[in-house]
Amino acid sequence: MASPGVRILPTIDPERQADGRHALGWCLLLVPVTSFPSALGMAGTLYAVGALGLTLAFVARRSASQERRPTAGAELFLTSDRLAFPVLTLLVADRLVPEQP
Repeated sequence: MASPGVRILPTIDPERQADGRHALGWCLLLVPVTSFPSALGMAGTLYAVGALGLTLAFVARRSASQERRPTAGAELFLTSDRLAFPVLTLLVADRLVPEQP
């Protein structure tokens, strides 16, 4: 059977040294991404503060779990799933709550 030629991280780095660095890098990228709605004027202070706090908590959780365990990837995925709903809820709530002068 021929190899499909798809190069994924475990085949490039079988020692799995880069897994944690890649995961942390993508987590850190979430900080500016979740700030875009506020920076573009689509969301206000409630969203900006809440999303930044949740995203930094997610990054801190990822940074704290540096040990290599078979379940680490699944835990990171579930944590990111748990992050999405509150951030999107903050985005909606920010539009419903009027800004204070």
